[in-house]
Amino acid sequence: MGHFSWADIQYWRNQELPIQCATIIRDPLDRFVSNYNYNCSDAHPGSAEFRERFPKMEDYAHQLPNDYQLYTMIGAFFDFDHALELLTKYYSFIGVTEHLGASLTHFQTSHGLAKTLREHRENKSQTLVQVEIPDLVRQIVDAKSRNDLRLHRLVRDFYN
Repeated sequence: MGHFSWADIQYWRNQELPIQCATIIRDPLDRFVSNYNYNCSDAHPGSAEFRERFPKMEDYAHQLPNDYQLYTMIGAFFDFDHALELLTKYYSFIGVTEHLGASLTHFQTSHGLAKTLREHRENKSQTLVQVEIPDLVRQIVDAKSRNDLRLHRLVRDFYN
């Protein structure tokens, strides 16, 4: 688990390492807004350049890749069924940020881990002010995250 991409996973698999993947996914809009805020914050080394390139959240939304989370986890896929097939082939666990504690408990139990996994959250951007998300940004992120949304809802509903 960690900040790995499909390219990293494929590299390790090509080395014939016996790896299992686990991940925690996030509501696509929340992930996008958090990423934008972090990139705009002084905690990010390139924040000045980022703010110059994307002065409005809408500007950043337009460049969002389609189904960013799924693509990061499994690379290219044809449709949602194909994505599920690849996820079940390569991942032994998927949790959700919104139910992080329950996800970690389930991960610990399902994988027979002896050590208790504790929830840890750290907001690197230090953004405490809630910013109104423009409707256009919501629409763009929703349109570019259709399969990410489906997967998130599917997994999130497991914890509801």
